[in-house]
Amino acid sequence: MKTKIYKLNFKTPVYIGTNSPTLSHSDYIVHADTMFSAIVNCWLKLYPEDRGILFSDNDSVSVGFDLFKISSAFPFYKETLFLPKPESIEFKNCEDLKAAKRAKFIEYSIFLDYLNGADVDNCEVSILEEDSRFIVSESNTASEKPGRFIYQSEVVRIKKNSITGETLPYYFTRCHFKKGSGLFLLAIFKDDEIERKFDASIRLLGDTGIGGERSIGHGLFWVEKSEIQLPVKGGESSEFINLSTYNPIGETENINFGDSYYVIQERKGWIEDYNSRGLRKKPVKMIMEGSVLNMKNNFKPCGSLILVSKPFPELGLTHNVYRYGCFFGFPINNMQEP
Repeated sequence: MKTKIYKLNFKTPVYIGTNSPTLSHSDYIVHADTMFSAIVNCWLKLYPEDRGILFSDNDSVSVGFDLFKISSAFPFYKETLFLPKPESIEFKNCEDLKAAKRAKFIEYSIFLDYLNGADVDNCEVSILEEDSRFIVSESNTASEKPGRFIYQSEVVRIKKNSITGETLPYYFTRCHFKKGSGLFLLAIFKDDEIERKFDASIRLLGDTGIGGERSIGHGLFWVEKSEIQLPVKGGESSEFINLSTYNPIGETENINFGDSYYVIQERKGWIEDYNSRGLRKKPVKMIMEGSVLNMKNNFKPCGSLILVSKPFPELGLTHNVYRYGCFFGFPINNMQEP
């Protein structure tokens, strides 16, 4: 299957929620489960007859899904893509080892070297001076270094107690992307018709917004789509890097957790169905982006959609609700060349 890249160029600030109970933090990633839910909501506005194609009506805890697979959305600046730093990398040649350990993203060229078995632990890298979340290659020949391309601003809002009438201030943080930057996601599709409907849905999402504070115009973007060629060596591999929110239900016996490097996060939130509001999703634990999984017997991780709510017709919810837990990632060629 061909891999497509969608660049989201934001026209307005965006609030990307974190696991923090407040709005005072904004993330640099739109996780795959959030992106999937947002796209599917738009899909069903455009093609309501497709609900039976997208989702099963049975009450299974998990449901297979092969119409399309997506990664989470990661930062880019012009032609420079940034992907999550693999949990197994240490970057021993970086001048600031503590900063390298805390960094969240690596430049695309480093990521490809890692996939192809290069000894990236000992390659020459540096922390992006203007934003320590990013690691760039010292051999980067780009005419313009990224610099700081994501800015955050804090906004004071007022909330009013509906019973006492008391007003209290609260803060939320929003992200601003420099011109020529934004977030990108990768996707593969079962067929051209699914891809066409996906394209229409993500463009509608750009007009309605993603993230929080959409009612005041946050999270609007325009989409730039192209095909991406990943020059990755072929062959069997026992290790895979994850670029999405992956739930391994039914597959855990195929993972060597002792030889893997992974982060688990509990994902929760509110149901965003356009017919109902005010319902919480059941919390689900996911293996997060950048996790490196060692698999048994050449097993390839797949994942599934996880049931997080059954119908509540009295509250306007007439169908099952699922959270995206499908694997999207690449094999790692850990056989280094002499």
